[in-house]
Amino acid sequence: MTAVAGCLIFRKPGNRQLQSSRDFGPVAQYDQSRGLDLGTLSLLFSDLLLSIGTFVNVAWIRYALQGILEGHLCTTQAVLKEIGQIGIALSTLSIAVNTWGIIMKGWPRSPGLAVIVVLSIWSFSILICTLPLATHKARPFYGNAKYWCSINASEGLLNAISHSL
Repeated sequence: MTAVAGCLIFRKPGNRQLQSSRDFGPVAQYDQSRGLDLGTLSLLFSDLLLSIGTFVNVAWIRYALQGILEGHLCTTQAVLKEIGQIGIALSTLSIAVNTWGIIMKGWPRSPGLAVIVVLSIWSFSILICTLPLATHKARPFYGNAKYWCSINASEGLLNAISHSL
């Protein structure tokens, strides 16, 4: 369905061919696609972090009778999952905007800008997930979320903001 919608959006009016703003040729396409490659690598690495965080569920299965034990492993799982989720969301957004700009607006491909965007994504993801660890000293920020570790339910607004990204 997405492919059909994409074909309808990028189709030239009165023509059955897909619209392209430029023809870069095979060499130029390889040299100038580094921005999308970097965004894709960022997306894949974010997914890897999310997967590693999810893999920690094996420990909770092992301790099935005790349930989820809050502590270092629980905090590590929560941080990995949060960084992965935010990284996936922002990397997908940057790839979509970059692709749209190149195809529809004819933006030049800029590997330097891609590096800045990816560094910004990772800086933001790491800061938003680790800053609460330093600022919440009275009670743990990350804890038992019934089936895995995530933001404590008592952190309602922060939980909603983090998961809405």
